Amino acid sequence: SDTPSANDSFDPLAEFTDFSATDFTDTDFTSAPTPPAAPKLVAKPAKSTKPAWQQIPPKWLAVGGGGLAVLVLAVGYMFSGGSSDPVTPTVPAAARPRPNAELEVLEVGPKGHFATIQEAINYVQKSFHPLSSFEQRTIQVAGGAAYAESIRIVSGGKTRFPGFVTLRSEGPTPAILQGTGTQPVLFLQEVESLTIEGFVFDAKAGEVAVEIRGRSPGTQLKSLQVKNFQKTGVLLNDVSAQAGEEFRIEGLQIQAQTPEGVGLRCQVATGKNATDIQMKNLRIVGPLKTGVEISGALGKSQLTDSILAGCSVGIRFTGGQLDEVSLINNTLVKNDRGIVFSKLPAAESRNFKVLHTLFSGNAMSDAVVESGAVAGLAETLLAPGDGRRFNRTDRKEPDSQGLDLFTGDGLRGATTNFASNAADAPNYLKPSTTDLKVEAPATGAQGYIGAVAP
Repeated sequence: SDTPSANDSFDPLAEFTDFSATDFTDTDFTSAPTPPAAPKLVAKPAKSTKPAWQQIPPKWLAVGGGGLAVLVLAVGYMFSGGSSDPVTPTVPAAARPRPNAELEVLEVGPKGHFATIQEAINYVQKSFHPLSSFEQRTIQVAGGAAYAESIRIVSGGKTRFPGFVTLRSEGPTPAILQGTGTQPVLFLQEVESLTIEGFVFDAKAGEVAVEIRGRSPGTQLKSLQVKNFQKTGVLLNDVSAQAGEEFRIEGLQIQAQTPEGVGLRCQVATGKNATDIQMKNLRIVGPLKTGVEISGALGKSQLTDSILAGCSVGIRFTGGQLDEVSLINNTLVKNDRGIVFSKLPAAESRNFKVLHTLFSGNAMSDAVVESGAVAGLAETLLAPGDGRRFNRTDRKEPDSQGLDLFTGDGLRGATTNFASNAADAPNYLKPSTTDLKVEAPATGAQGYIGAVAP
């Protein structure tokens, strides 16, 4: 066997809990989950006579420096016969350097301290105890390879995950995390001040690609691509944060062929409130049933600078109280319907804003209410004075059961031409004329209409 025996290996995680294969569905997180069996290593015959780790491209082994403590995961993969299947390199554990909690650089890879991402995460959870934001760890995963791992980070009680940790894909092409089994590729529970950046999450036909659950102040998901999910790309399940430590999801890209799926769903249980969620620069392109769905009570949150295209519904609100929720500088193009309220928001809803939003080519409507009397809704729901400003549509007539977003300095019947309608083009939905510029924009908005500057 290529796996080293216990006699010649140093296992720094012998006392740690490995959450990598745990099914968290309906789990009570107030008690620790039962540790699963250790993951199997996958190996393939190598064409070269060199050890697998010597076949890793040198650029994958580069380590960046810096004043902050850095935890570097340079996980190596070899490829046989052109296959892109992930392979865990066989390296004697005795050859690995011994980690300790004070090291500024910890590596995962052919000569590193750990063999998998989850092992390193478990080590950080056990050993890193920051006293302030000046103490940080950064986990850099070598890009250009696929990793057969589903990441699980569960925090709470005696197993809290430390704050001020970054997990980042490094290199010109992103690392691909491929789901194993039916669970999400990424699952976070009650995790604070964690940044995850630059990965592709491939659900491998699983129902959900990414799930974030519970209080998550300071946590950020940045520049992620999500694909091959059956129901939901990103699920925010009872997620909440606080002012100054918002939960942020920025630069999310979803280009799906899932007509019954939802790109991003913010789901809030009855009696709970999701607050301080910032969604920015999303690119969600269907076919999808819904681009972004808000289900339940939401407060002090924004969706900005985002494209929602090719969906049955671009943005759907299914009910609940909306308190200081803003849609700013978004582009809704070639959906059946742009914004839909399944039913009237709760009567306590207030200060809802739709600003600088561009509607173009939506087949049936721009903004409608499916159930409930729409008369007077704009006056009670929208923020007084600046609840609807500089919105633009190519539709000439008001929608039946519509929420009027174009009164005042809005514009109806205005055709918008784009430099490109190809979702993978760098100038996708960039307006080809300058008449969308705004000299005196609304508070919090860009100096133009839509998600992309003309």
